[in-house]
Amino acid sequence: MQGQLVAIHISPTYRSVLHKLERAEVATNRGLVGDHHARPDTDRQILVLAQESLAEVNAELGTQLQPGMLRENLSTQGIPVQQLIGKRLRIGESVILELKKSCTPCSRMDEIRLGLREKLSGRRGILAKVVQGGWVRVGDLIQVI
Repeated sequence: MQGQLVAIHISPTYRSVLHKLERAEVATNRGLVGDHHARPDTDRQILVLAQESLAEVNAELGTQLQPGMLRENLSTQGIPVQQLIGKRLRIGESVILELKKSCTPCSRMDEIRLGLREKLSGRRGILAKVVQGGWVRVGDLIQVI
């Protein structure tokens, strides 16, 4: 099973505007370098969201949410990350993530659009821990390992 990395975003500080990147360094047991969630020994080092989930929500709500608008770090296509909790993903040549748990939608989602928090239940993305760092780039292949 494989997919592709379609977008990378970091938030340098709490509640700051997300920065879209073409490539990013991923630190082992930390997360994306420069992202405020990059901390050791936590399951919430990176938030991964399948663009198929975003497309479903857009169709249901008549919205046009784009990658990064739900504050995810990595946006994927072609790989059902919501169904892969406990599995590991290889992104590009060297990065390995362990998909730890589903991300519970917070009240910030309703700040984006009223009712979004409820619609995202079970579809907000997966929180991941970095098993092996390296560099990721938009367009990188993602494989379940």
